[in-house]
Amino acid sequence: MSLQDIIKKILADTQGDLQAIDAESADKKKHLESLYAEKKEADKKDLELKAAVALKSVETKTASMARRENAKAIQRAKRELLDEALNKFLTALQEADDKLYIQVCEKLIAALPFKEGIMIVPSSREALTKKLVPTFEVKTTNDFKGGFKAICNGSEIDNSFESLVRSEYRADLEMYLADQLKLV
Repeated sequence: MSLQDIIKKILADTQGDLQAIDAESADKKKHLESLYAEKKEADKKDLELKAAVALKSVETKTASMARRENAKAIQRAKRELLDEALNKFLTALQEADDKLYIQVCEKLIAALPFKEGIMIVPSSREALTKKLVPTFEVKTTNDFKGGFKAICNGSEIDNSFESLVRSEYRADLEMYLADQLKLV
């Protein structure tokens, strides 16, 4: 027998084995493809689930941020409205007629711990103030428009309307105005 015949015989004898290996290989390939498809589908579902969770988280955070920004905008608007109301109140107090001006100043003067010294008043209210406090030396200023500053022995009490409205009684006035404007 020649070498070619031997190779042909070996090939013929192993042909069945090769076909069995090929069939087995095809089955393994199909099984692996099936596992890969299942894994791919599971990964896809997992990714979709993670994307849904992430999207929900983003939506929640966005809604929360929107609520915070809205609350800040409302607070700013309320603050602006209160500031405007305080300014109008201050202007009304400064432009009060003499009768009301005297009533307010009398109460402020009565609360002073001293009865003489220097009284600094707006130029427009000099004559009126001299009648109210004959024991004080009255000086005028254009630094404020209503009320007074009283000075005695180095102590100064700032009862200018600006100081009273913007500092000393601001919290009380804001609460009153917020209630009147229905901001609370």
